[in-house]
Amino acid sequence: MSRRIADEWKEHFIAYEDALASFYALQDATQATLDQSRTIRGHIDRLATLRKSTLDARRQLRESSDDGRVAEIEREQATLDLDGVPFYVMDLVANRAPPDDAVLELSFRVDPRAIPKFVKLTEPVRIKFPFGDSAFVAGCRLVRFRLVRDEFAFRFATVDPA
Repeated sequence: MSRRIADEWKEHFIAYEDALASFYALQDATQATLDQSRTIRGHIDRLATLRKSTLDARRQLRESSDDGRVAEIEREQATLDLDGVPFYVMDLVANRAPPDDAVLELSFRVDPRAIPKFVKLTEPVRIKFPFGDSAFVAGCRLVRFRLVRDEFAFRFATVDPA
């Protein structure tokens, strides 16, 4: 009978050793995963910093123009003034339209709930928008309007002075 008890204890001890080895293996794998996660997070943070500085440099290059005109603008968010009504917009893009570079196109998205009041868009409107460290005011007409998901997407073009 004592032999049977010794065999049972031996089986329990072997099972305990196996469970303990599995626990340590899991602990080591978890630590390795955490270390990899920290390393990846560091790389992601450095990439985000590099992306921001690249976008800033790109924006500065686009905004600089020898003749003082708006060359190109790109903003994730901005505040525009449409005939005295402030619009908080997303994805503002402004660039000169080919072929003669005379018409400036302005595109942006707006959350309809953030519009304080509607502006009559069937005739030209004055739009004041950020340009470098100042603001640019232009007479514009609505070229395109559509509903994208839950947002309004607008495209305006400057009114041809000719």
